[in-house]
Amino acid sequence: MYIVTDFIQGKTLAQKLLEDDVPFNEAEAAYILNQLASAINHCHSKNIIHCDIKPENIMIDENNNVTLIDFGLSKIYSKKLLEFSCGTPAYMAPECLMKKYTDKCDVWSFGIILYILMTGRLPFEGDTPK
Repeated sequence: MYIVTDFIQGKTLAQKLLEDDVPFNEAEAAYILNQLASAINHCHSKNIIHCDIKPENIMIDENNNVTLIDFGLSKIYSKKLLEFSCGTPAYMAPECLMKKYTDKCDVWSFGIILYILMTGRLPFEGDTPK
C-alpha cells in the first residue's frame, strides 16, 4: 500500500516541545488534541490502527495545525484482538506489551500526548519498558 500526502511544512511535535521547553496552555493543547482526536477517529472509522502515536509522528505548523504521520506500523483492524507488539514503549498501552489489544491502544497514546502537552514531560519514566 502506498499513501501519497501533501508536503507538510513545520516541525514534529517533539521538536516543538524541545525547542519551546514549556508546556502548551490549555487552549493550545485543546486545539491540538481536537485535531489529533479527529485524525485518530477517522483512522478508526476506516478500521486502521496507527499503533505508534507519539510526538515524533505528529507534524505541527506555526498555527498549531497538526497532521498525523508515519503509518509504517499501522494495522487493519478486524475487531479481533491483535497479538503482536509494536510501537514505542513510552507511548504503548500495557495491553500492547501483553500482545492482546484493540484499537484502544491509540486512545492510550492520545492520553500520553495530552499529559505531555500539559506538563512538558512523560507520565511514566523508567529504565526499562516494564
